[in-house]
Amino acid sequence: MLTREIRARLARPLSRIVNEKELMKLVNVVKPTMIITVGDVVTATLIALGREPEVAIFDFKTKREESRYRFHYDVVVNNPRSSITDEAMEVIKEAIRRHRRVKVEGEEDLLALPAVLYAPERSIVIYGQPDEGMVPIVVEESVKKFVERIIEAMPYFAPRPIEEIDKLLPR
Repeated sequence: MLTREIRARLARPLSRIVNEKELMKLVNVVKPTMIITVGDVVTATLIALGREPEVAIFDFKTKREESRYRFHYDVVVNNPRSSITDEAMEVIKEAIRRHRRVKVEGEEDLLALPAVLYAPERSIVIYGQPDEGMVPIVVEESVKKFVERIIEAMPYFAPRPIEEIDKLLPR
């Protein structure tokens, strides 16, 4: 789960909010090595604009309600709300390497972070800002470092190895 400080920082967009026209202008100027979409509406919007993302991450939900969009997907990953699991990190890394579509069981909102972390430079990762527009992030080294710091600051509640748990039990 997220701390209050991280949640507050992530409530603000990581880049400028754009509409469809501004997004396509950016895509045409940057000529990205890869486009990665995070979210059902963003993925559907990009497809409707005639540009298939190389990687798409979605959960078939919009604002926590069932989405009207349905996409083909190659892999499914579990990722609880307000979290980024190790499994999700690995699946996204592989999806970027192999150009896959990822269906998330749980919530995909924070998965733009590992997408930025693993995307090649000059890629564009796009996520939605509900009721406002889309947030395109042009991937460069400084952005990757910023995202890495956010991920490292997130609390991590992994199950402990059984040996550690045994040491805590009364004898």
